[in-house]
Amino acid sequence: MITAELGFQNNREIFAVPGFINYPSFKGCNKLIRELKAKLVLTGKDIADEFLWEKKSKAEAEQSLSSEEKKILSLLDMEKSLDELIMETGLSAGIILAVLANLEIKDFIFEISGGRYKGRWIRENFGVLFLIIIFYINCNCFSDFIQNFSCLL
Repeated sequence: MITAELGFQNNREIFAVPGFINYPSFKGCNKLIRELKAKLVLTGKDIADEFLWEKKSKAEAEQSLSSEEKKILSLLDMEKSLDELIMETGLSAGIILAVLANLEIKDFIFEISGGRYKGRWIRENFGVLFLIIIFYINCNCFSDFIQNFSCLL
C-alpha cells in the first residue's frame, strides 16, 4: 500500500487486481480500486490496452528481419556480450556489430553498459510486470498470474 500511495502521489499509473471481499490479503487492492487510486485490471490485456501496447506475434515482428538479425535476436533473451555472440553464432565481429546496430535502430534490442546487449521488451516493461508479479506472489496465486498475464510475456 505504501508503494501504491507513493505512486499515486507522483502521478504514476497504478493498477490493482480485485479480490474476494472477505479475504484480508485483498483489502488493499480493493481499497485502491474503490478510492479510484488504481485502475481495475482483470487480465494482462487491460494493462496493454491502457498503455496502447500492440502485441504483435513474434512471427509478425520478425518478418522484416534478415536471417542474421533473427539469429542474433533469438540469443538476446538474456544479456550477452559481443564475444558471447561471436562464439554462439560463428559470425565475425564486424557482421555482428552491424546487425546489433540495425536491431538497436529498429528498437528490438538495447545496449547495456559494458558492451552487453539484451532484447528491449524486458527493460521497458519490467516495472509494471514486477509489481504484478509481487502482487500475485503475496496473494499465493502465482499460477493465476501465468494464466491471466501470459499475453504480456
